[in-house]
Amino acid sequence: MSSKNRNYSLACSSDDGYNSDLEIKKEKLKFIQRDNQEFQRKYKVQQILNNSANGVLYTGVNRQTREEVVIKQVPIDKIRDFVQVDGHSVPKEFHVHRIAQHTKGVVKVYDWFQKEKS
Repeated sequence: MSSKNRNYSLACSSDDGYNSDLEIKKEKLKFIQRDNQEFQRKYKVQQILNNSANGVLYTGVNRQTREEVVIKQVPIDKIRDFVQVDGHSVPKEFHVHRIAQHTKGVVKVYDWFQKEKS
């Protein structure tokens, strides 16, 4: 068997986990696509409010209620810690903010969405 054929057979072997890794990636991409569609359906991004070291804040509008919202977009490479919430990996910062939202002075969290890179 040539090295070219050997590499191909390794890449296709489910014993090595590569096929399962592909399936996980496909599922993740489906989830991201659904999130993107849901975000577009619910919110309209208007303009940049603030550009900081760990993300960008935008002004926006909830399309259904016409309520003004602030949208925070954080690049995945800026996120250090994740926690599991309802079977999904969520940035710990967002999870803690969601818990703290009932504290006076903390803004309310409506949703979070995952994009491919943020």
